[in-house]
Amino acid sequence: MRNLVLWSGGSDSTLLLYQLSKNNSDDTINAVSICTSYAPDSIEIKKEKNCRENIKKYFNEIGIKNVIYTEIEINMPLNREFETWSSLMFYPIIYLGNISPYLKPNDMVYLAYIKEDIELHFKYPILNLAKLISSIININFELKFPFEYKSKIDVLDEIIKLNLLDKVSWCSHPLNDGSPCKKCRSCVMHYSALYGLKLKKGEIDESSL
Repeated sequence: MRNLVLWSGGSDSTLLLYQLSKNNSDDTINAVSICTSYAPDSIEIKKEKNCRENIKKYFNEIGIKNVIYTEIEINMPLNREFETWSSLMFYPIIYLGNISPYLKPNDMVYLAYIKEDIELHFKYPILNLAKLISSIININFELKFPFEYKSKIDVLDEIIKLNLLDKVSWCSHPLNDGSPCKKCRSCVMHYSALYGLKLKKGEIDESSL
């Protein structure tokens, strides 16, 4: 049995990868990243890859050395200019379809979706798809959603404690200089959670709101 994490380099999947590697120190953890080769030189792809490299180096520095990293390139017109609610269900479908050639019997596949993620609305269709893929490739594997009850505030609280906030990626539409757009869904969730975390810790005076 292997533990596989779909790892983007974002805060959620990075925290999950860290926890799995620390809690299973005698086992090898497989971090699988999906790269869209339709635009390998895009700012978004470069930013994500750079974040993952920085996280790898940091993990190595703090003694996390039981992770095997794999990048899968897929050639597809992934248009993120339009993030309608219904289109979001296709991302986990795309990811599962593309990791299927790499699966082995009894693998545990972890998706780091948190409770604010729209993708979790499609949890059961995704689980049914996993069963279909399992029957087609004749390999049993299990899909897990360990963060489905965690909020972005919970995740960022732990990410900050681990000194990872400046290393993870979060913007899906970075500007030409690589800085976050502060407008996309990912940015809104990230900055809203940071603000909420400050409120939770009493760092912001609620009476001034």
